[in-house]
Amino acid sequence: MARYINASVIAWSAAPGQDVASAVEQAVALAEQAAAFKSDLIVFPEMFLHAGLPMEKWVSAGPLPNAISDRFAALCRRHDTNMLLPIPVTDGGRTFNSSVALDRKGRIVGRYDKTYITLGEQDADIAPGRGPAALELDFGRVGQIICFDLNFPHMAEEMRALDVDLVAFHSMFAGGQLLNGWALTVGAYLLSAYQEDSRAIDMTGRELARLGLRYESCRMWTLAPILNIRLNLDRRLFHADYNIADFDGRNGGVHRLLAECPDKVTMDHDLSVGVVAIGAVEGASLKELAARYGLETRNAYFARATKGLVT
Repeated sequence: MARYINASVIAWSAAPGQDVASAVEQAVALAEQAAAFKSDLIVFPEMFLHAGLPMEKWVSAGPLPNAISDRFAALCRRHDTNMLLPIPVTDGGRTFNSSVALDRKGRIVGRYDKTYITLGEQDADIAPGRGPAALELDFGRVGQIICFDLNFPHMAEEMRALDVDLVAFHSMFAGGQLLNGWALTVGAYLLSAYQEDSRAIDMTGRELARLGLRYESCRMWTLAPILNIRLNLDRRLFHADYNIADFDGRNGGVHRLLAECPDKVTMDHDLSVGVVAIGAVEGASLKELAARYGLETRNAYFARATKGLVT
């Protein structure tokens, strides 16, 4: 069945020198506005509460739960929303650049630790994480990366194997076309949270929305720096091979699907890279349609094609 969620990306971080306590108050106010969108997921930028402080201040972070996570957990309960909360976390005597996942009841249900920490973070004794992981929320599977992680393509390939519905990118830099490539490689929506330039990118690599302090909408029109978007998670990326046509030129299942029930799906494509994104509309199931018409997702196709070839 079509699985729509409302997602909110908050393009805001603390100002230089701003203390954490006052930053929390501003962030909570913005999250309250995002919650008015009936958001199922609220995403903040990397270290958004600590961005105005030197890295040496991060290592004073405490273990979870703490006063910061408790404050945002209460907001999640109040507004029935999930949240990805990038804050420093101390665990086992080491400090991590983390993103903490809170569910609708305010429970801590996961944590991603930045894998590729910068040289500056290494000098400040920030510890590295262990690589990509899939987070299970009530609406689907979420992958996360933080800032410098974006520069390492094998991370995207590892995340593709996790079959996530969307990727959250928490950052202190824009990411540019790397983000489009990540969305296409993983085969999932990508939500980028950065105060200057937050973006929503489709699994085809196409940009869906953009908002941030570098744009007139926030700088001149005093629009709240919140990117709200509605996404259908019953939607997957398929390769043109076999799904559209086989190598003998015969039509694949996509042709039969469109001929017999075009009203049950949405379809977007970028055939220059050989992909088509198919989503189910209300009352239809993409899983059932894919089985009926013999469609194989691109991720499954790539896994099958490379089985036994990559060590």
